[in-house]
Amino acid sequence: MLDIALRRKLDRARTHWASLAATEGVGWTAAVMLGAALACFHLDWNVALTAQQRVACWVVSGVLLLAAVAWLVLRPGLRSRPDEEVAARVEQRFPDLKERLLSTVEFGRMRDPASRGLSAAMVAALGHETTQATAGLDFRRAFGLRGLRRATTAAAITLGFFALHLALLPNAMGAWFDRMANPYGTTPVWPTRA
Repeated sequence: MLDIALRRKLDRARTHWASLAATEGVGWTAAVMLGAALACFHLDWNVALTAQQRVACWVVSGVLLLAAVAWLVLRPGLRSRPDEEVAARVEQRFPDLKERLLSTVEFGRMRDPASRGLSAAMVAALGHETTQATAGLDFRRAFGLRGLRRATTAAAITLGFFALHLALLPNAMGAWFDRMANPYGTTPVWPTRA
């Protein structure tokens, strides 16, 4: 049985890891959707999509959004992370623990250590030693922000391209917004300047 303080630390680390994974997925989803919007804009601008094709763009965008949210946000955010996996990541970040945490987690799952040839006193001593060794550690620090930074950078770059299109092609982007908002409308692809 794991010490309550150790259990709380593992649970907080697991929650932090899941939230980082889901937030990273939100960043990738934003990058994908902005990229898809730009692709749709260029298709409409260069090929002059019909009303049915613009509706198809909406359908494809909706399916893409659902797939991205399911695959990039929900799947990593809701994935099961057993104590051993969390402990292994913490051990990688804090090698001074020398696998004490992982051993404590594994032994903590045993109902009767003596039936496996282990001393219950030894398992209890290891648990106490691990609790003391990890007292000043924040297990959440074991989960870096590298993936989140990459996703945020990708989203920022695609947002930058989108903003660049808005700044350099305001009439074309305005016409595209109107054509997408009213697929059966009569807004021309290449608006005339007033």
